[in-house]
Amino acid sequence: DRASDALPVANFLMRASFQIYWDAARRIMPALERVVIRTYRDMDDALAWELRAARAPVAGDTVRIGALPDYADHRMLAMRSGGHALGALIVCAACGYGPEQGPFPALGAWFHHYTIARQLHDDAHDWSRDLARGHITSVAAMMLHMQPFHVVGPRERAVLQQVFWERGIEKAAEAIGRHMNAAHHAL
Repeated sequence: DRASDALPVANFLMRASFQIYWDAARRIMPALERVVIRTYRDMDDALAWELRAARAPVAGDTVRIGALPDYADHRMLAMRSGGHALGALIVCAACGYGPEQGPFPALGAWFHHYTIARQLHDDAHDWSRDLARGHITSVAAMMLHMQPFHVVGPRERAVLQQVFWERGIEKAAEAIGRHMNAAHHAL
């Protein structure tokens, strides 16, 4: 599996990025260290949740669906992408604003909602391919709520695709729009 072959590189790069952000935080503002630690802990927690709750067994071209993951508030999508905000937050701190001061909280809220919208957009494009690999993304879960199946093979995926184009795309676009609107209002 190509994805598992890349894990050593991904783990190395994750550790390296942590060290870069940690060093910058220590030099700029000690209070920022907690933000870096919390962000990486959230990313770890989100990945562990995803591996535990958002995976389904695949046999050939068939996926067995158990309990669907709960993406209700999409918080996990923001948690897994928290690293995207760190560079901007560190620059904000370098300008003299602490984690509870000035534009810092608004910038954090903006990234929270923007990364959710970005991930929902990505999931809306890839949900069927991801589902075929046993990855139940936010949009795949939404589709399986709209058209429940316990076993998904090529025929069921075709039905889900039809439902997506009839109703699902609008629902996904509404969720993306809500988070983009929230991101806009955060600033």
